[in-house]
Amino acid sequence: MSFKAKQIGSECWLIILDSGIGMGTDKQADLFSLQAQSTFGTDNEKGVGLGPLLCKEFTELQGGRVWAESVSNEGIACFVSMPAGD
Repeated sequence: MSFKAKQIGSECWLIILDSGIGMGTDKQADLFSLQAQSTFGTDNEKGVGLGPLLCKEFTELQGGRVWAESVSNEGIACFVSMPAGD
C-alpha cells in the first residue's frame, strides 16, 4: 500500500494505492453506500463495509469528494479531494 498527497488546481488530493485483490465494477457502484457488502481481503481480513461510507460522509461535509477506481485482481486506488486553503 502506498500514499500520495498533491495539489491539483484548487484541490488537495490524497491518493491511496493498494495492490490487493481489487474489485469489479459491480461492487464499486455500492462501495460508498449502505448497500456495500463486506468480503474477505487479501490477508483474509473481514470488515463490515462501513468505513467507505463514513469516509464519504465526513469528506463531503468538509466540501470534498471521494471515489475509487479498481480492476479485479489488480488492486484499487482510492481518492480523497478537498478544497485547498487560500
